[in-house]
Amino acid sequence: MSLVGVGLGIMSAAHAGVLPKAVGKELAKECEQGQTSACVELAEKILDPGIAKIGHGAAAAAPWAKIACDRDVQRGCHLQGLTLEATLPRRRQLDGRRIVRWYSDACDASVAPACSDLYRFLGDWEPDLALEEDETRFMISLACAGGVADACEEDHEIIPDGHLTKARVTSIMRTSFPEVRTCGDRGSVSVRFVIDGEGRVTQLSLQADQAPDAEVLDCVQRTVGALRFPKPRKAGVNVSYVYRLHP
Repeated sequence: MSLVGVGLGIMSAAHAGVLPKAVGKELAKECEQGQTSACVELAEKILDPGIAKIGHGAAAAAPWAKIACDRDVQRGCHLQGLTLEATLPRRRQLDGRRIVRWYSDACDASVAPACSDLYRFLGDWEPDLALEEDETRFMISLACAGGVADACEEDHEIIPDGHLTKARVTSIMRTSFPEVRTCGDRGSVSVRFVIDGEGRVTQLSLQADQAPDAEVLDCVQRTVGALRFPKPRKAGVNVSYVYRLHP
């Protein structure tokens, strides 16, 4: 049976009368033909809108969200996280970490609802996720940079360093991405550096996830090395960040 048949069969059983069958068939057909926006729209229509805890629509929406996510559409990954979250009490830590990754990647790609869901999910499930403290702090700062006010308040509490909060650092790093992207369009580059008392980048190191291209790394190093941050109250602020260059 085709994915269309499987998806519509589940959808019809779970949401009879909620999503017109003709609409579902058309969107499913467009999705299978490569129109990723149709995959996202179908998943959104199946899910009950405006609620954090997904009901019976989760199983029906999951295949379409996965297709969009597999095609590197971060809204699809966000929806995939929502569908998986519905079954989390039965699966806990492993899937919890996958949900955090989907939400954080989508948030980092400026999918605003994913930032809200990331912060909410951390609040609900953090003890079960067994995240490192630095990981949790980074996720909170990411949500703050994505416009989640409560996350900003918590981020300021975690990093009380004058004007230099993790949210501010994350915002500057995200702003630099378009210039970094001109250095290359494949793989990821991790950067580590220390912000000195004047807000300058020092002790910069880079690591690529693939065989490093010297020209790409040199370009990223020049770009990051030229960044300027607000002066911290105390010199020696350590920063780690990952630029995902791939489309």
